[in-house]
Amino acid sequence: MDAVKAQFKKSDKAGSGRISEDSLADLIKKLCGDVIPLEMIYALFHSFDGGDVPRGTINYADFIEWLFQSLESGGGAASSIMGGLEECASPGAKKSDSPKRADETNPVPDLIPSSAARYKLFCSHQHTTEALRLRDIWLPGVCDGVKASTPPFNTRLGVTLPDGCVELNIATFGVKLPRVIMKLFEPPQMVKIANDFIIPIPKYAMDTFVQKKMVKVLELVAEARKPEMGLDESDLAAVTNIEKFSVAFSKLDGKKISGPAEFKTFVEQFVEPGWEDHLHFDTVLVKNFGISQPVSEKLRKTTIKVVEKDVESEVSLEHHALRWLTKAFKGYGPVGCLTDLVNLVYALLNMQQPGEASEEAAMAAVSRFQEILDARKFSELWLPTHLAHDAESDDALTWLLLEYLHQEQGTELEVLIQLPADEKVNDVAEFLKNHKAKHVQVFRDADSSNAKAVGSTWGQFAAKPTEKT
Repeated sequence: MDAVKAQFKKSDKAGSGRISEDSLADLIKKLCGDVIPLEMIYALFHSFDGGDVPRGTINYADFIEWLFQSLESGGGAASSIMGGLEECASPGAKKSDSPKRADETNPVPDLIPSSAARYKLFCSHQHTTEALRLRDIWLPGVCDGVKASTPPFNTRLGVTLPDGCVELNIATFGVKLPRVIMKLFEPPQMVKIANDFIIPIPKYAMDTFVQKKMVKVLELVAEARKPEMGLDESDLAAVTNIEKFSVAFSKLDGKKISGPAEFKTFVEQFVEPGWEDHLHFDTVLVKNFGISQPVSEKLRKTTIKVVEKDVESEVSLEHHALRWLTKAFKGYGPVGCLTDLVNLVYALLNMQQPGEASEEAAMAAVSRFQEILDARKFSELWLPTHLAHDAESDDALTWLLLEYLHQEQGTELEVLIQLPADEKVNDVAEFLKNHKAKHVQVFRDADSSNAKAVGSTWGQFAAKPTEKT
């Protein structure tokens, strides 16, 4: 991480610790090449900022730490950017003009074609030339349907998807959706399959990076208490509550929290139930803490002077502090992303890509799926016979859910796993090649860019090789 910061520092001519948004995006693009489109980089800026505030400049040290600490196991674009930045920042690193295909550097993998005469396929891998080539070898039969999880990271290389493929990219933002999703994996039989087959269910954890940023929220508290702000008794009481929440959140030990219900109980010591629906900058101070609307607007627009790298600059409290307050409400959750799993649920339910992003709509879909599971109405589902995935945490959940559905019906799932060519995941590759689940095959792909996320998901098991049964 320090080497990456040093690379960014070279572009910081003023030595202020900040780079303009566009310059930072261009720098990342140059370092990472064509692996990451600019729109993905700007989407990460959006996630880092917590909203649509004008950025102007970005504290690149903060941004790098956020990438490495908050998103290290999340996979997707963040994982690829981190890998690219680390590789380019390493001593002697030299960026190649064009990445080699796996079939140029490795022998043809010992891939056994599926014996299924007909198949239904769900894809949650990165669509690369090698993945396309090997998928065709793996599945010589007649296709009865194919659906794919297609966040931009999976389709960034522009490789053609299978004919007739149903594309799904459901937004997975918000606090409530992860709770509903993770309930799918609480039944004893689901846990048993996870343990027997060694397919990890993500654990809940605190976002320690956001905890460290509560000092910035306390700067908002200090500004609000200045006499010239003119807050009345009611608003000052609300400010005190913000202070209590921020201090308490910063001291939380995620290892001592039993689960999301306990975190919710913690939050509701300071705010009323329903806070999950009021995390936008427009409403978080008003609806959750009871600050009057005019004071909320005034605080958001108030600017303060901050000193970074011995250089003074002026920033709004909304950008400097409020975004971290909103992130605190999301500060405890399952490690990793959930995109592929939600897209699978939509595929199983035969639901199409919605026109607009909505946490409520996604929750309704997952709840409907839960009802089908509880009622054992499996015939209502579009059930894939084959799964191709790239081994991130949400892919593991996708695999586990499909293993459960097949086991409940006495059928068997066939799995093809795409792994990076990076030697750092060699142990993971060996583990997955010898996985306890039946019909699992692995291939290495030089165009796969998620080594960190793969290692975070499977590294704990890779040191304990397992014999196939």
